Amino acid sequence: MKVRIVQCLCGPARHCIIAVSYMPGLTAAQKDFGLNDDITLTVENAADYLKGVVDALIAHEAFNPWCHLCNAKREQWLFEDKPTICDSLEEAKGPLRDMGREQALARRLWSKN
Repeated sequence: MKVRIVQCLCGPARHCIIAVSYMPGLTAAQKDFGLNDDITLTVENAADYLKGVVDALIAHEAFNPWCHLCNAKREQWLFEDKPTICDSLEEAKGPLRDMGREQALARRLWSKN
């Protein structure tokens, strides 16, 4: 079994808005925004879970409903779930951390325009 990553992509340009990595059947996440119930993420529910989180963040005005790079509106966003090459979350930590740093740098560079 491989670690998976579920991403919210802006649609037209496929800019990653937010992503969650998980191990199917093992990774627990907060079921609903603001509640303490947990859900175990699976291939069948992870994309819908992330969609619910994104929509709740937008509803709570904690997240903007457009892509900050291309202005694609929330209605155009896609939620995709794909396997990674990693066999464990521990193995995935390094590459995911590196990608997070790259995204943070890109965010800082784009926000200066």
